[in-house]
Formats: sequence, structure tokens, C-alpha cells
Amino acid sequence: MFPSLLYLPNKQPGKMIPPHVCDDLQLTQLLRRDAITVSSAACGRDDILARHEVFRSLDDPEVRSHFSALHKNVTTLNRLDGLLSSSKCSRERDVVFLTLMHEYVQFSLQAAKTMGSGVFCTAFSQYFSSECATQRFASLKSAADKLFPTMTELQFNTLKIDGDKYRLSPGKKQTYLEMLEHRTDELGLEPIALPQHGFQARGLSPAIINATARLYPSLFAEYAKFRENFSKYYDRDFRSDNGLRTLLDYRGELGFYLALCKLFDRVKAAGIPLNYPTLIETDERTFRVFDAYDITLLAKNEEHVVPNDILFTPDEPFFYLTGANGGGKTTYLRTVGVAAV
Repeated sequence: MFPSLLYLPNKQPGKMIPPHVCDDLQLTQLLRRDAITVSSAACGRDDILARHEVFRSLDDPEVRSHFSALHKNVTTLNRLDGLLSSSKCSRERDVVFLTLMHEYVQFSLQAAKTMGSGVFCTAFSQYFSSECATQRFASLKSAADKLFPTMTELQFNTLKIDGDKYRLSPGKKQTYLEMLEHRTDELGLEPIALPQHGFQARGLSPAIINATARLYPSLFAEYAKFRENFSKYYDRDFRSDNGLRTLLDYRGELGFYLALCKLFDRVKAAGIPLNYPTLIETDERTFRVFDAYDITLLAKNEEHVVPNDILFTPDEPFFYLTGANGGGKTTYLRTVGVAAV
């Protein structure tokens, strides 16, 4: 079972906060949807404290860079997984599979590096360090390292068919849409759902791929052999032995931490203090915050955010909030809600 970066062993997400709550709190103005999804899942005290250790580690620019590289790797794996599932012929699957496994090797080697502290980071690096030390991984890496560079012979091969030029590019050259998505992610913005018609990448037909294979018969024979030898290593989503988690899930987990760190940077830049909540084992249901800020006002470019205190106890579990229009009632309610989430 792949070790989660969000939940301790034998733990699973708890009850979900309804999506409309985060919409009402305007958290969608500050966080991407995948980060909101993780934040909306209730978790236990120990999981929360373990996440605190990860966030403290991410104050180190080197650790954050490490997480960013892993997130980029697993995002590419997700894209290649989609290409593999939609491949139109065996030779296309051979090429995509080699590219995918090369990316998997890079992800594993990066993940094996000891970066960060705490139970989540330690378990994560130890798992992949052990995996990279196995003979089967060594065989996979050796074969992928040998064959992947030969892709350059195909990447710039141009065929002329019926007067049109087609470029075969199994490499990582980004499309303009992919570049825009990358910049959107860097800015911490929610990606716009583009209409599918008219934006789909033009795929190569099996005829063109097979024609290219005839130009490079020995290479494509090696690609086919590679997929035959290592197909059991990949069952569409790198499922672990017990089938509970997939490697591709790390995209959401890593994305959660990186998105929250971007938000924290924005909050700090606005001069708003941050701290970690104190969790106390008690039967008393009390929610107490001093100088709480409505950070969603940052999405409106508000420069002077006024803090307020929050105190809910068993004796006073709810209140009637009154005041003039524009007096800050909604802002205060959002402050309470965001602090609770």
C-alpha cells in the first residue's frame, strides 16, 4: 500500500463538508478545487498534527521545491496514463508505455530522497527508497534509461503525406493550452473548464504511427519487447498489492500541500499572522480563536482586514448576529466558517 501524505495508516477520510459550504465561505476564490476537496474531508487529531509537520517542513524552500518536482512528475504520469488508455494501436501503446515508465522511474527516484520531517514525509521517502533498492526496479530503470533517449530519433521525424506535414512528438513538448494551465497553477487560480470541441490535440492515426514504425523497425521492436517485459509492473494505475491506493493519487495529495502553501504565502504577505491550532483532548465542545481574520477578503484585494474573536461553548453554542447592512455580519460569519474548516 502506498503511504498517504494525508492520512495515517488504516485511516480514511471522514465525513465530507458539503461542497456548497466552501462556496458560501468563498474559499473557491482562494483555493483550487482539489485542495478544497481534501480540506473538506474530516480527519482525526493525529492526522491533523502529522500534517502540521509537513507544513512546517514546507517552510524550507528546498523541501517545497522537492514537492513541486514530485507534483510535476505525477501530473505527467496522469497525462500519460490517459494517453495509454486511449492509444489506438499496439505500437502507439509501446511508445507511450516507455515514456510513462521512464517518468515513473524519475518520480520514484525523486520520492526516495529524504526531504522534510514527520511521519508522513518519512514513510513516503522510506517506501520509495526501499522500492528503488529492489532488483525489479533496477531492471526497469536500466531498460528505460537505455531506450528512452532513442525517442529523440522519432520526436523530430517529419513525414510528408498528401502534401501535409505531420510531426511525431512522443516527448514532453508542451502545447499552448498546457502552458496556460501551468501558468494558471503557478498563480494559484482555479483552472477554467475549456470546451472540448475545437481544443483537442490532433492525434496521429495508426497509419502514420505504423508508417513511422516501418522507418525504425529495430527501435519499435525494442519498444514492444520493453512493454512485454514490464507490463506487469503497471496495471493502469500502479495499484498497490491490496488495491487500496494508486500512485496517481499523489497528484491530489501533493497539490493540496502546495496550494495551501501558496495561500499561506499570500496571507503572510498581507501581514496577517498564522499559527497552528492547539488540539486538546476534552469532552467539552469549545471553539475558541483570538484575532481571527477573514482571509477570503484577500481575493477582493482588501488591504485592511480587521480581526475578531470567536468563542463558542456548550453554554453558548449559537448566537443571533445583528447589525446594519454593510456592518460586517457576513464577514464575521465567513471568519468563523473558514477558521473551522
